[in-house]
Amino acid sequence: MDKIFKNPLANMPKVTIATLCMVCMLLSGACQSNMNGNDEVTSLNGTMWKLAGIVDTKAGKLKVLEGQEECEKCFTLMFETDNTFLTYTSANELDGIYGIDNETQSFFMFIRGGTKVMEHPDGLLFRNSINAVRSFFLQKNELRLYYNDNKNYLNFKPLVH
Repeated sequence: MDKIFKNPLANMPKVTIATLCMVCMLLSGACQSNMNGNDEVTSLNGTMWKLAGIVDTKAGKLKVLEGQEECEKCFTLMFETDNTFLTYTSANELDGIYGIDNETQSFFMFIRGGTKVMEHPDGLLFRNSINAVRSFFLQKNELRLYYNDNKNYLNFKPLVH
């Protein structure tokens, strides 16, 4: 009977708990941006994006992931209305939570469900990059999710549904 009521967080590493706490603190922030008059973006909620590629900011080069152009669903990102997201890698569906702080341009994503089964190396790269995102840039026709100390970013274009 004691095993039924065991604390599910008791065996989680402290780093994971700290990360979850940081994400949860940011969940209360809605994504509001006004980069310039015509490019106003009021929210990520309910938006859908397709990866254009991964950009190396120093070299300015865009890497298109294998399978990205052939697979309509692969490497897409959908933001739900309750600070959750759904994404597709090269072979798997993942879901998670995200949080935003507009004042600091901080952006955190945490994958909470999904698998790595049959994943292509570029699918693993995409998955790992999602979990490493720490800041963002948002306009009407572009979403950049920065990771690796802003040395790289996932470059997304909006999907019209």
